Amino acid sequence: MSKLIRAFLVVAGLWVLLGALVVVPFHNFLFNVMPELIQVADEVRREEVITKPAAGINTLQVQTISGSIIVTGADTAEITIRAYYSSRGHNATARVHELRTDTAIQGDTLAVSAVFPTRVMAHDAVRYEIIVPRTINLNASTVNGRVDAHELIGIVDVTATNGPVEVLGETGPSQLTARTTNGGITVKVAPRQGQYELRTVNGSIRVALPEDLGVTLRANAVNGGVTLDYGQWMLQGGQISRRNVNATLGDGALQLDVNTVNGSIRLERLGRR
Repeated sequence: MSKLIRAFLVVAGLWVLLGALVVVPFHNFLFNVMPELIQVADEVRREEVITKPAAGINTLQVQTISGSIIVTGADTAEITIRAYYSSRGHNATARVHELRTDTAIQGDTLAVSAVFPTRVMAHDAVRYEIIVPRTINLNASTVNGRVDAHELIGIVDVTATNGPVEVLGETGPSQLTARTTNGGITVKVAPRQGQYELRTVNGSIRVALPEDLGVTLRANAVNGGVTLDYGQWMLQGGQISRRNVNATLGDGALQLDVNTVNGSIRLERLGRR
């Protein structure tokens, strides 16, 4: 047998062996691995609506560890809680039905809590969209997700760990505390007075207020800058530098304390884009 024929047979044998090794894993991938990948990609969802009378409720507490919270004030005599449950990955259909919401009334406080399975998976989430009377006080917190408070005029205390915070309103809360670790804070409101404390570690803070509102401003951006773009208001006294401002605008009726470590701070006239 010539060397050329022997070489051909060796190469052909190697191709047959390689084909056998490839076909079996590919068959396994096609019928076993691929369905798992598809299951991971598909999100399983369900929704729930919970309605409570608002009479006698002065404070709403909302907590979830994975999912956003959006609370909107309206002319209503009820508290409407829309809960959105979602899960992905292995056994997602069963897991999404393990997610639930607990509600409890303690005195004049309605507590809304997301309940997760003992072993929380990365793709399990419970997010809320809630409509409440405008005057209700709000205490809301999430670990992974955003927190928004819209059109509320009571006391608002909102916290996010990994996500932004947004507070909007024609009037705004009488008192506001907004905190996040990884995310920005946006506040666009028109209060006449009050105390606002805004703090983030990694993110910027943007505050838009009416031009005729007096503010006692304490702003600190450790690794960033403070920008004052505030119409005709004049700063009076205190410390004014690129990263620190401690001064008064107008009559100082709103106590505004703003702090970020890694980010910028911008104070601007309401209505500016």
